[in-house]
Amino acid sequence: MKTISAPRIVLPVFFFLSGMCALIYEIIWQRMLYFIFGQSAFATATVLAAFMAGLSLGSLFFGKVADTMKSPKKLYALLEFGIAASALLFPPLLEAIKHLYIYLDRTLELSAFAVIFLKFTLCFSGLVIPAALMGGTFPAAVKFYTRCCGMSGKNIGILYGANTLGAVAGVILAGFYLVAEFGALHATWIAAGFNSLIGSAVLSANLAGILPSVKHQKADHLPPKAPRYELPGEFQRKIALFVAGLSGFCALAGEVAWSRSLAYFMQTSLYSFPAMLAIFLAGTGLGSLIVTLFIDTRIKRSLSAGLIQTGVAIFILFGLFLYPLLGDFVAWITIKEISPWKTLLVTSFAAPAFIMLIPSILMGMTFPLLCRIVAAGYATSGHRTGLVYSINTLGAILGAIAAGFIFIPLVGTTSTTAIISFINLTAGLLLFFSETKKTADKKLVPQIILTGGYCVALFFVITNNRPYWLSSPFYRNLAKGDTITWYKEAPSATVTVRQYAPHPLDNNRYKVIEVNGVNVAGTSPTLRTTQKLQGHLPLLLFKASTGRNANQAFILGLGTGESSHCITLHDIQNLDCCEIVAAETGALKEFKEVNHAILSNKKMTLHTEDARTFLLSTDKTYDIIESDAVHPDIDLATYTKEYFEICRSRLSEEGIFSSWIPLYYLSKNHIRTMIATLHAVFPHVMIWYYPRYNNKHALILGMNKKLSINCKILSQETEQPEIAESLDEIGLDNIHTILSCFITDETVYARENDSLVINDDDRLVLPRLIPMQQTTGNESTVKALDYLRSIEASVLPYCTFSDYGFRKYLQEHLKRRSFSMRAIGEYYKGEYSHAATLYEKILREEPENVHVRYSYREARLYEALSGAKQFLSRGEFDRAKASYQRALTLELASATVHNSLGVCYYRMRRFRQALRHFNRAIQLCSTYAQPHFNKARLFYAASRLKECRQSCRKALSINPYMNDAKILLRKST
Repeated sequence: MKTISAPRIVLPVFFFLSGMCALIYEIIWQRMLYFIFGQSAFATATVLAAFMAGLSLGSLFFGKVADTMKSPKKLYALLEFGIAASALLFPPLLEAIKHLYIYLDRTLELSAFAVIFLKFTLCFSGLVIPAALMGGTFPAAVKFYTRCCGMSGKNIGILYGANTLGAVAGVILAGFYLVAEFGALHATWIAAGFNSLIGSAVLSANLAGILPSVKHQKADHLPPKAPRYELPGEFQRKIALFVAGLSGFCALAGEVAWSRSLAYFMQTSLYSFPAMLAIFLAGTGLGSLIVTLFIDTRIKRSLSAGLIQTGVAIFILFGLFLYPLLGDFVAWITIKEISPWKTLLVTSFAAPAFIMLIPSILMGMTFPLLCRIVAAGYATSGHRTGLVYSINTLGAILGAIAAGFIFIPLVGTTSTTAIISFINLTAGLLLFFSETKKTADKKLVPQIILTGGYCVALFFVITNNRPYWLSSPFYRNLAKGDTITWYKEAPSATVTVRQYAPHPLDNNRYKVIEVNGVNVAGTSPTLRTTQKLQGHLPLLLFKASTGRNANQAFILGLGTGESSHCITLHDIQNLDCCEIVAAETGALKEFKEVNHAILSNKKMTLHTEDARTFLLSTDKTYDIIESDAVHPDIDLATYTKEYFEICRSRLSEEGIFSSWIPLYYLSKNHIRTMIATLHAVFPHVMIWYYPRYNNKHALILGMNKKLSINCKILSQETEQPEIAESLDEIGLDNIHTILSCFITDETVYARENDSLVINDDDRLVLPRLIPMQQTTGNESTVKALDYLRSIEASVLPYCTFSDYGFRKYLQEHLKRRSFSMRAIGEYYKGEYSHAATLYEKILREEPENVHVRYSYREARLYEALSGAKQFLSRGEFDRAKASYQRALTLELASATVHNSLGVCYYRMRRFRQALRHFNRAIQLCSTYAQPHFNKARLFYAASRLKECRQSCRKALSINPYMNDAKILLRKST
């Protein structure tokens, strides 16, 4: 039969577009399910499981159908029409699913696990049908393509590669443009339109003679020009099918493990998942195209596939050793003078490419080889390729589940990666030895060499079992005194507790709790200011405006537990707390000094589920709803109009909703968008900000009714012993200070009189635009503070009072607030001297204010330290020493300063003075690892090796992740 050229070009193009549409849907559905689960890990797992199950079932079923149809291209066209129709039906189906699980949850009072399982089951059922139709397109396309162009591994590889590269295009198009520009629903219509066009084009091409009908060919009949080979035996086919399952298992398990580790090397954002998925798919697509160059030559396909699988194992394991280099690269690109948006794009694509690309290419090369081994003849090519595809995707489902819910929680990401790598090696060996023994003996040497080298590397990984995400820029300060005191790699996220090096001002080693590297709460004065203000202020205002205590309260987010503890200090009946990352509860023991065993508090009930589901399914009405979500460019579900509407539906008529606003990594327009979104739901909006301890967070409040603050009641409430003690820890010791935290309300926002796009579930304006801004870091905090100062309003219209001097005292506090806000702005500019001068003005009026004095001394301290750092970098040791000594005169005994002064003397080769300051630093903070390591360096330079080893061991007992100490210990042994 003469090869037809048109189908060779046209069908791969159609299949490219089909793959593009499939991944557009996957990105859209993953985002839609985020609002169902409230957690990207569960949403992604559900979408992947449904996709893989559907692809497996569809390829198996429609593969058999394709073998029985006279015209498989008509089947292909019908499948494309079916995909379009089912995709358009999914959004209303998802809305029905939401109402169904809420009804069942309310009726049956399900546990948190049962709710998640119910959501998974319902969403899985809704997604598996379109996914099955997508799975059927591959065997149908293969059947027709091989009829027209000949049964060859090259043709299978071309189709698979075109489809996968189309998937890459779909991921990038949906993740970076379509959904952002048109919204999820309109993007669905666009993709469905493409599916319909593909189906119509296939049928039209048939009528035009471009894709002609081809009669059935006899089984195992090869085109005249194709070389004839001995068909693989039944044993080889069975091994190939088994390896197809193992390959799929390792591919998705590896993707899960990689995504958990790489999250620490990428800026967590809306774009992280699409970028990582695009790299993975690009690799598999390129691999399938590369293999077409030699798949139909005179090679032993089982041997080739075995060597490739061995290569996958080696490169997956080798990737673990690349994480430190990746950390260096990300740190380097981050400090380069390029825009934040370009930095995000570079890290989002470069990080996964660095680790995943080569293994993904090799994985892509394996699949066409396995198909070619199994699909031995034309008559059964559709069924056989469908069988390989279905087993491969079934393995992928099991791999995603095993990695996310079994391996990572039990042994961590590093060992999980090693396990996946070993399974790949096993698959390679099975393929290798499935050839005849005679053939295998000839090829045994390279396999033995590769396997031997692999086993050496595997032994090193297992014995070293270090979480390689610790190599990320997030944890570079581990070498400078930070330590990890607790961590857990759970199914939904990795939770760590980091203890910082001693603070230069007070020697306290503050702690933070981090979820996938993102700081969510802590014990530093800055974070406690936010946590206390969020916990106390809404309840104080509610009592002052209504004259009664709040009965029911709700808070989203557990964190350290301090905000929840603050709420329970008030006279409430019950506090419901929702925390979707259940592993955070295990970290609470690290924060006992601020949460006071909150889990044992009878007033609080902890619910480990997402806030949306809980609020929709409960029949409670709350007087207070507090939202302690993470930054709006990370948390997609709790800064949208729909979430605010859910909260309002559960709020009493006099109730107060509050959410924190981060004053970093947000522009003026982003803050205005948050205000506009909340104001679209609540008629009354307020912003409160407490300018103390370099606070980076404000509170935004939403109410159904305008507040009327009875200052007498407010004063009485703040004088309650437990409440007064808690507030006094951050300086909120009187109602004038509290009321001076008021910044503005909706009337000022309304005067700006220009429209802003609302942040809703469909468009997600904030997560899309925040990463694109030019101003980040401390500079963004300065501009956010400037904006707050520009929209200031008076709190007096809200106050009812009878004290004659109230207005005067309030005005004095407002004046001090202005100085404090300006001082914080100067601090974040690095103008420490200017900040200290502003604090001095406040201290002239409040000389006994210990909280202001703390900020004043901190500013003076950092003024001296920043100067010393500059002198050290220029080698001006005497001037650096003078700056450090000046810092020590600020009425403090700082372990950090003594350690730094010791380093200065060390670089001056004045070892005796250096040793004295290192010892003083250790005396001031015995758990500070850095001076122990610096002593070890000093002893090594003086050839006092025994003392060097002792100091290294002491440093490592405090911080086992200090690699420099490990290296020095080996050198001194």
